[in-house]
Order: sequence, then C-alpha cells, then structure tokens
Amino acid sequence: MFKAVTAWSAVAIALFMCGCFGPFDPTDPPPDRTSEGDPPGEEVPTHAPGLLAWWTCNDDTETKLADSTGAFDGTVSGCSRESGIEGDALRMNGTGSYVSVDPVSGEKSLNFQENDFTVSVWVKPQIMLQVNDSSRLDIIARGNVEETGFALTIVENRFTVALGPQLKKDQHDDFPADAGEWRHVVLTRNDGNVTVFVNTTEIISFYSDYSINFTYGLPLQMGRDNSGEQRNFYSGLIDEIKILDVSWDTPDVTKEYRRFVK
Repeated sequence: MFKAVTAWSAVAIALFMCGCFGPFDPTDPPPDRTSEGDPPGEEVPTHAPGLLAWWTCNDDTETKLADSTGAFDGTVSGCSRESGIEGDALRMNGTGSYVSVDPVSGEKSLNFQENDFTVSVWVKPQIMLQVNDSSRLDIIARGNVEETGFALTIVENRFTVALGPQLKKDQHDDFPADAGEWRHVVLTRNDGNVTVFVNTTEIISFYSDYSINFTYGLPLQMGRDNSGEQRNFYSGLIDEIKILDVSWDTPDVTKEYRRFVK
C-alpha cells in the first residue's frame, strides 16, 4: 500500500512540474540568455539588411582591410593599427596613409545612382583645420567628388558632405570635428533627402537626387579622395566603416551608436 501511494505521488509531482514549466527540451537556451549564450541587451553584430560592406579594421595584416561580407576588401597604404572604438582602428598620418577599394565585386557595386544609401564610420581626428584653411580631411570618398561622386570630409573643423557639385558644411557648434574625440558620423539618403548625423544628432539636411554614377571606375578611398592631393589626406583614427544600399533613420543611427557607447 505504501509503495502504491509513493508511486502515485511521483506521478502527480511529474505532472505538476510539466504543467508549470512545460516539457524539458535540451535545445532550449537557459532563461535570460540568447541561443548563442549572450546576456540579454547585448546585441550580437549581424549583417544588417542592405549591408554592402563592413570593415571592422581588426585585421592582422598591414596591407589588407578585410570586408566582413567578403566582397570589398581594401588595399592599405601607409597605415598603422591602434586601439579603436572596438578592437583595432586604422591610424592615418595625413601625408600618405589611405585605403583603396575596388567599387565592383561580382554583381555587387558601390554605384548608388539616384538610389538610397548609407555610410557609417567612427573617426577620431588628430589635427584641427583653422577657418579659411583650404585643406580638407577626406574621411571617405568615392569617384570624382566634384562631378559624379561623394565625400564625407572635414572642412574648417566641421563635418562636411560633398555630393556631386553640392557641398554642405555643418553650421552647428555641438559636434565639431575636434582633435582627440571619437565621433560617429553617418551619411544617408532616403528618396533624395540627404542627412548627416554625428553621435545620433542631425547636423546636415538637404535634398539631392544627384546620380552617384562612377563611369570612370575610380576606387572608393578612405583617408583621401581620388585627386591624391596631399592637403586633403585625413589625419587620425578611423574604425567600424559600413556602407549599405538602404537609408537609415534616427532609430537605426542610434542603434548603431549604442553598439559602442552604452
């Protein structure tokens, strides 16, 4: 009689446990953790929709800048490696350091025509340009900037965007391109509306459906433009560069920024 009661008690306890917690599945992750074992709230970097290229700058070679998508590896000239916003960053010396990337890889291309696109990059300038200084610090440029290309650059210590013949400079005082300060800079175009963000704040906004069409096959450049003029070489650190064929809005920009700044 005692054994029968004990057996029925065990069955009842088992049924109660299943009812409360469900059947045990060894493939389920433990509570409060993702299937990869990462704590909640820590986003695992993934290839976002529309991502064309992503250079983390964490390579262990002096001559190659690997694209995480495998499509647009860059050739490094005269750069060194230092601690970056995450992992390593590229140090550019302002006199001859740059990265050159072939703009076409199979069916993928960095020719945006009149379409949407986004460029996201972290920079830490080393020098400051004075007012009336005709020099630029070209962070990233594509094509012939004044004709069929674009550039994200620094003019008179202000973040500036060139889109074909249009040149727009930040007129605010909140986020100058100060030497020694990390800045997250995003250039994006959505249905002709061009916006530049610095640390999630919109600093430039204008309309341009100008066609970014690189018929000359000029490469994407980081640290200079295709003119090769030494006065336009960027000096400082550059890290976590992304290019997408979709636009980003403020939540997208903020999400990327919060990956590195908690």
